[in-house]
Amino acid sequence: LNINPENDLIIHELAYNMESIESPDVIIAFFHDFLNNHPYSHHAWFYLGQTYLENGYTVKSVQAFEYCLAIDEDFKPALHCVGQAQFALGNYYKAAEALEECIVNGQSETMLQCQLGECYEQLDEMEKALTCYDIALEGNK
Repeated sequence: LNINPENDLIIHELAYNMESIESPDVIIAFFHDFLNNHPYSHHAWFYLGQTYLENGYTVKSVQAFEYCLAIDEDFKPALHCVGQAQFALGNYYKAAEALEECIVNGQSETMLQCQLGECYEQLDEMEKALTCYDIALEGNK
């Protein structure tokens, strides 16, 4: 990683392995240190965001995912995670915006349509919610 800090495969494997053996605080500290030296690593921001999201630091996760997207706006997994985090925060409109953008950009539609339907349900837009659920059901056939 010191030789090639932008190697996304190494960062992914490291994050995956750390998740199974280290406490969230150790993982967060590692990524903070790494990002101090490599602040433009969108993969590191993404995995920091995932660690935050999985451990209840939802506001911080949104910030990390947004940094990731500022560095690489085409990194769609971060956009999906923004939607999930905004939903968890009760920001259903922002969550819907992020999920709609994921769908427009061609990410796997069935799950996203279900999540988008949940956002619309929370916003009391039942017709839109039902449309999303119908699309999701059609995708499962």
